[in-house]
Amino acid sequence: MKNVRPSRTHKPGLPATAALLCLLTLGCAALAAPAPAKRPAKRKAAHGGVSLTYDAALARDVKAETVPAEPLAEASDKPDGVFPEHVAFTLVGLQGAPANSYLRPLVRVCPVAEYLKAFSVSPRYVRIARRTLGDLRRLIRTRPAALRGEVPTLPFPDGHDAFHAHVKYLRFRGGSGVAFLTQGQQDNNLINSQQVSYEFRGLTYDGRFYVSATFPVGAAVIADSRDADSHEGYAVPYYAAVPREPRYRAYVGRVRRKLERLRPDEFRPSLRLYDELLTSLEIRK
Repeated sequence: MKNVRPSRTHKPGLPATAALLCLLTLGCAALAAPAPAKRPAKRKAAHGGVSLTYDAALARDVKAETVPAEPLAEASDKPDGVFPEHVAFTLVGLQGAPANSYLRPLVRVCPVAEYLKAFSVSPRYVRIARRTLGDLRRLIRTRPAALRGEVPTLPFPDGHDAFHAHVKYLRFRGGSGVAFLTQGQQDNNLINSQQVSYEFRGLTYDGRFYVSATFPVGAAVIADSRDADSHEGYAVPYYAAVPREPRYRAYVGRVRRKLERLRPDEFRPSLRLYDELLTSLEIRK
């Protein structure tokens, strides 16, 4: 019987062994290493007893500050820039909004008692401001589907609303208000991305705080600029300055209906992101 030599088994050389161990080590390290932390989609801003939450898809940051009072200096002065000392939040790096908008994306929370004091040099304006806040309270309570005339607003606007669209009533922690799309103006302007805004006017249930917000917004169905030659078949006549001119009213009506047909996410930024910010508002004072 012949002796049978045992077969040789191939042993990997040192370089191959080291490479295999390296691959295994790297693989284990990759499995053990935590995934890079994602920045939260929702961010919070707080200041002076007021807070809100905003989506990272809406703004890069929010600047929160206490704004000094700007009271009425003389009873004969225009009351359109009057404010008490208040907390304000400015959206920084707004995503998707028209780059040429004239509007600053801003939320203000004003103490009502101090607001009335800001008009104190004019008892007449104190009465008008008190009546304005009462009218706003009734509007929020009755919740009409369509807004008639001007929305009760402080400070007193130096102009008028060309239209109202996408009217809705929103609740926040401890209060509620009305949100709407509009264009504030003094003359007959084309409905345009420089002036169209999403507005909010609200009150806390205890009546202690008045909340206002103005946000720029764009849409494909509005003119790119107030200085465009025409829009939707309408050109503003050189001499036109009366907001009730029939042809202008018909033009505004056409654009308003087109805006009403758009979904919230078809605006830039989405109206839904603005609504989420407003409903997150919390006042602890």
